[in-house]
Amino acid sequence: NVARLTKKSKGPTIEPLEDGSIVAHFSGKGRGAEYGMKLISSCKGLFLTLISLPFLHSNFVNLAIPILSENGIMWQIQLPLGHSSIDMFSVSDLAYIVPNIFLDKKKYHMKKLKLSAEKISLTEVAKEMSKFFGKDIVYNPLLVSEFASLHIPNAECLAQMFNFFQSTSSKHKVEETRNLMTPHKPQTFSDWLQLNSKHPSFTEVGLTKQGDPIQSLCVFGATGEQGFNVMEGLLLGGAKNSYRVRAVVGDMTDRNKIALQKLSHLFPTTVHVDFDDKKSIENAIKGVDGIFLSTDFLGKGYPYYSEKKAKLILNACEKEKSVKHIVCTSVENFEDRQLQGLPKKEYFSKENPSTNLN
Repeated sequence: NVARLTKKSKGPTIEPLEDGSIVAHFSGKGRGAEYGMKLISSCKGLFLTLISLPFLHSNFVNLAIPILSENGIMWQIQLPLGHSSIDMFSVSDLAYIVPNIFLDKKKYHMKKLKLSAEKISLTEVAKEMSKFFGKDIVYNPLLVSEFASLHIPNAECLAQMFNFFQSTSSKHKVEETRNLMTPHKPQTFSDWLQLNSKHPSFTEVGLTKQGDPIQSLCVFGATGEQGFNVMEGLLLGGAKNSYRVRAVVGDMTDRNKIALQKLSHLFPTTVHVDFDDKKSIENAIKGVDGIFLSTDFLGKGYPYYSEKKAKLILNACEKEKSVKHIVCTSVENFEDRQLQGLPKKEYFSKENPSTNLN
């Protein structure tokens, strides 16, 4: 109950609205939680844990998003949160916290967990955003009364909420949150920004430009360790977008057949390619937006084939105008480096592909 808490705090006074409410959407939840604590305290075998969330990082893609000023040269975060640091948290971290609570129900029974990933000021947030987006972003602190007069839904109630965030009653526990998330670490604002920088809201306010999304991909080396993990990431929900994926394979060896069986649950389109045939490669990538390329230099016993294969694929990508992005796993070419004290020696032979690494 926010009204009762604010009487005990050393923060700013929160004036009730005309209906007598103080941060109604918080107080309603609080009264429900108080009822639960009272009811379950006398129920054997039934456990209850309360979680209290602070200011959420996700507010920065709606209520707290930087808005381009009238002069068109800077963006402003306009909130009545003063200049002190406040607690912040990412809702995605509940994915780690809630399961841990269920694993140890007795430890957290009748506990009120006030979660926080960090304490950070809005001035620091604006600096982080400026650095990340390369734009001039500043924090313009409003008075609570100024925010309450804005023509947005529930402005007065939200103004009370921001006032409450500055009070001592709203202080949360960073260390307790870290312990709850072990072995994971809470997501800081900087972490959240990197993961959510492509949110459409940032494009709408002019902080990012909308590019053509990658929708269809070819994965070369799909049956290898690297390609297999890329396929899983693209098709099992690890990636944010929905992709159409072609698993590109060459020789149908027993090893490749087994690997393809493991990929079958991902439902990719399988494309067989002759890597010595330029036209075959061009047909495999026709119409796709993205390419993942991993070559196995031991696949035919010597590195020259790996080089030839990579060049054929890259040339095909350059020719196919639909391809927008190529991700290629590689290593450095040491032939152009001065390796002092090391003799130049051929460990692989063009004439003898069976040469080993001895």
